[in-house]
Amino acid sequence: MPLAEIPLRIWRQRAQSFEFRGHTIRYWVAGQGEPLLLIHGFPTASWDWHYLWQPLAQRYQVIACDMLGFGDSAKPLDHAYCLLEQADLQQALLEHLWVRQPVHVLAHDYGDSVAQELLARHYEGLFQMASCVFLNGGLFPETHRPALVQKLLLSPLGWMIGRAFGRNALANSFGQIFGPATRPSESALDDFWSLIESQEGPRILHKLITYIPQRRQQRDRWVAAMQRGEVA
Repeated sequence: MPLAEIPLRIWRQRAQSFEFRGHTIRYWVAGQGEPLLLIHGFPTASWDWHYLWQPLAQRYQVIACDMLGFGDSAKPLDHAYCLLEQADLQQALLEHLWVRQPVHVLAHDYGDSVAQELLARHYEGLFQMASCVFLNGGLFPETHRPALVQKLLLSPLGWMIGRAFGRNALANSFGQIFGPATRPSESALDDFWSLIESQEGPRILHKLITYIPQRRQQRDRWVAAMQRGEVA
């Protein structure tokens, strides 16, 4: 059965909002059943999940947000973006929705790191996780090989690189990630770019990319949590 695409225009119309530490966060909820939290990647947004949204909503209560600095959520310029805060955001969203039972988590890329933090918190008694699925992402920082644009964003000139980052650069980056049979269409690239460009997003890319060294800082704690193997 073909996956059901949700056009970005429709996706945005279905968004809801809540306030997190003084910032407006856009989120989506659909379906009924056990809660399933979807955590998106860098540098895009929760629209990453739109092909899977309707099939998953037939079985779960699916929940997703554009994290702080991403998509249509707030993108404050004078802010130190942190994976630990993004995990706080996920928990705040669940509190906002009055989700009290253990949560299934599906994450990829940047979202993997947020999910790793939630998994560590689960074992610390600070979060209730029913299961966790990690898709592609840097679960082990020592095996991660940053792309050239990521290295440049992490450099002292990162603020300039971010502001110069455009739709063509995004297309080139995606060309290295997607396989030849799965590359996004020109229309999809336009949509992904509109999510990044929203609220002058390129001006903070050099701040969002600090998740890479943050992964190294949390490596031992996160790997230890994965090694416990008590969460499905």
